[in-house]
Amino acid sequence: MIEFDLTINIPLIVMLAGILASSVRQSTRFQVIIEYLKAGQSENKGRINKHDKRLADHDRRLDRHESRLDQLDKKVPDNE
Repeated sequence: MIEFDLTINIPLIVMLAGILASSVRQSTRFQVIIEYLKAGQSENKGRINKHDKRLADHDRRLDRHESRLDQLDKKVPDNE
């Protein structure tokens, strides 16, 4: 039967437990950072969509003004 000397293994077990705990904390930090970045990315997408909608509204208004100017140009006779 194999016997283990626990006096030697306890510091090793404690060291391995510390490394494991440290890696878990580190991965949790990275997970928090990743979630933060994802939230920021979706927030930026929302802002981009909002600005895209505003740009589309301005384009429609510009088109209406241009068509109105074309109509007025047709009504005004040329003085040649």
